[in-house]
Amino acid sequence: MKRNLIHMDGPLVTVTLALLVVGLGMIYSTTAADQPELFRRQAIACGIGLLGMVLTLSIDYHLLAKWSPLFYLLCLALLLVPRLFGQSVHATYGWIQLGSIRFQPAELSKMAAILLLAYSLANLERDRVGLRELILIGALLGLPTAAILLQADVGTATTFLPLLLIVGFVGGLERRALVVLILVFLMLLPVIWFGVFKDYHRERVTMMMSGHADPLRSGYQPRQSLIAIGSGGLTGKGWFTGSQSQLKFVPEQHTDFIVSALAEEGGFLAVAVFLSLYAALLLRILLAAASARDRLGRFLAVGVFAILFGQFVVNLGMVLDLTPVVGIPLPLISYGGSSLVSTLLSLGLVQNVRMRRFVNG
Repeated sequence: MKRNLIHMDGPLVTVTLALLVVGLGMIYSTTAADQPELFRRQAIACGIGLLGMVLTLSIDYHLLAKWSPLFYLLCLALLLVPRLFGQSVHATYGWIQLGSIRFQPAELSKMAAILLLAYSLANLERDRVGLRELILIGALLGLPTAAILLQADVGTATTFLPLLLIVGFVGGLERRALVVLILVFLMLLPVIWFGVFKDYHRERVTMMMSGHADPLRSGYQPRQSLIAIGSGGLTGKGWFTGSQSQLKFVPEQHTDFIVSALAEEGGFLAVAVFLSLYAALLLRILLAAASARDRLGRFLAVGVFAILFGQFVVNLGMVLDLTPVVGIPLPLISYGGSSLVSTLLSLGLVQNVRMRRFVNG
């Protein structure tokens, strides 16, 4: 273990800690006045996540992958619990309440899916993704996606799509499999539109595409977000002094729209630093994938990259009114203990692969 620690990715650790500081700082700024307990909860989740990160990187990822089928099945079972016994939070049923502790099993299911997907693909005889491999990937990702959709959580369910596309691309998706994937997606569009989306989902999509979003209804959040971003200017209004965020004009300013609060209070310069940190994080994950000594390690790192990159793009799209508002938090930055712990565990998995790049054959 000591020998492996020498090969830890120091920049990845540094960037992760820096993003955690940014996130905690913005959560404190946007909640201290009326919900101070949220910062305390996020700080506790941060501590738990960092401990989990250390535990994840200390166990050889090959051993973790061997246990992935059990972890995957456990997460699938947990995904069914909120719908049967949970309470609705923001019109979704994705939370399990245990006394004062509330967690979202859908977040852990992302890591479970990455582990089992990487383990399954690494043990296939072929090194290309054909129809058979595509069916396997679709089944492994389709089950948790369906369970999350039953919770009426469309946002979290969409995070599995980048995982499918990016892992398929890295695995060498064959042309025939790509054609089948496109055809299946096109056939599922009517089902998603009429059977999965609620009225407010369809309204958000149509209004955004038409460019005539109602500023008092479907267009309220992105409009207020853009006002906050524009008012920040070059250097921002200062910590605790953003009118849009402090006066709650921007809904969910500590979760889905936390970047708009950062832009208002810190300005363009703060956002530029934040984007640079996040780009560095994603690049270090890709470096871990490129330097992995086996297919398992490569698929694990790529899977984590796909999940984080997908959420990053969609969240920024919501903030900038480029994508519909689907309720996707920004990993490491937005408030949410389950998301934070799951993200840190996943980054521990990446560090695990990076540390053992010289000992796996």
